[in-house]
Amino acid sequence: MLKRSEKNTINIVTYNELCRRSYLDYLQRVWYGAYNPAGFHELICKHLEAVERGKIKRLIINLPPQFGKSWTISDKFPSWYLARHPDRRVIAVSYGDDLAYRFGKNNRVAVEEFGYIFGAYLSKEKAQMQNWETTCGGGMIATGIGGAITGHGAYMLLVDDPIKNRQEADSPTYRARIWNEYRNTLLTRLHPDGAIIIVMTRWHEHDLCGLLLESEQDNWTVLSLPCLAEDNDLLGRERGAPLWPEYGYTADWAAKRKKSIGSVAWAGLYQQRPAPQEGSIIRRSWIKTYKQLPAKIDKWLLSWDMTFDGGEASDYVVGQVWAKSGSEYYLVDQIREKLSYTESKKAFKTLAAKYPQARSKLVEKKANGAAIIDDLKKDISGIIPVTPTESKVSRTNAVSPLFEAGNVYVPEAAPWVYDYIEELITFPNAAHDDQVDATTQALNYLDKKSKELFFSF
Repeated sequence: MLKRSEKNTINIVTYNELCRRSYLDYLQRVWYGAYNPAGFHELICKHLEAVERGKIKRLIINLPPQFGKSWTISDKFPSWYLARHPDRRVIAVSYGDDLAYRFGKNNRVAVEEFGYIFGAYLSKEKAQMQNWETTCGGGMIATGIGGAITGHGAYMLLVDDPIKNRQEADSPTYRARIWNEYRNTLLTRLHPDGAIIIVMTRWHEHDLCGLLLESEQDNWTVLSLPCLAEDNDLLGRERGAPLWPEYGYTADWAAKRKKSIGSVAWAGLYQQRPAPQEGSIIRRSWIKTYKQLPAKIDKWLLSWDMTFDGGEASDYVVGQVWAKSGSEYYLVDQIREKLSYTESKKAFKTLAAKYPQARSKLVEKKANGAAIIDDLKKDISGIIPVTPTESKVSRTNAVSPLFEAGNVYVPEAAPWVYDYIEELITFPNAAHDDQVDATTQALNYLDKKSKELFFSF
């Protein structure tokens, strides 16, 4: 029978071995139990382990702000990497020296306190917080963008949040500085068999990640983790499910934050899909408003995008009322809610009764729309099944000249118009595109020159 002291020794030996093998176990050890990982943190750790083992050479990790990026990655991963490879060097770069100092210090302290687990020790000859070495000749340099790294090579290059704020993100000069620093300085320090990790919140479509994915996307493994899940979520979340609800970042919190910062900022910072401030396909300045409809209306139209589920993660059911006067198009009214099948039918009947002059009623003939069409066409006349023949982007591009020419108007005082415009200008980077779908369906139908090219009626 083992003595208690012998059991404790075995437990320590086992724990040490876990820390050597598993970065997640190591993290919990070096943070003294204060690190409580969520599922996405565990996924990040697995990717970092793949970097250390040479299975991933180029890794991009995109996360919302304050979601534990630094705690999980930059504060400790270099120390685990160097403890396993004490003869190698890591260069870590961030937007400023203060943050770089923190990264250098936290990793140095970790090696000093826990390096013995791996047989790795700090050198006494070079032990500054931002420039330290191991007794095997490896080490870490942590510096701000543009800091002194000349003369030093690296097996791992870590870039953490090279952009500090919106002012820097929107500055073409600053973005060019980062891009040039990356290509002309950082890359030249990397060992031929070295790895690069870029950790950042997306600020701009042409930030460092955007430029890298535009020029060499096939070279990178991308771990993009939006605050609210989208299609094909890496964690298997349902669409709309929050990333870190156990830490307070719930769906309700997300709705309030999106409202406070606007859809454009939300798309980039929290969904990791940055869109131009002015708009991607349709620009904000192109959208005109009206206070009163023209006296003469040539044609009225209802346009529906149907997704009836009613769950929090589902898409919206959108019904729009459009009016055409000469060469101008007016969005008159809109319903946008998460509805069940029964509620969707009721909403359809309500809008049709409210606007009897709208004799044509477009419904996209996808799974949900087909069911509505079959159920209502006996009682309501003018229902037109629509089958798109081109992509959403192609259909939006087809109507963008109407917006650019100033021919499309939205009601100035409608309570839903702000969200409508934000979705329109952030498409195709918006979390939802139901309003865009209903709009392109209506305008492509009303604009006779393009409707046959993009839809089958």
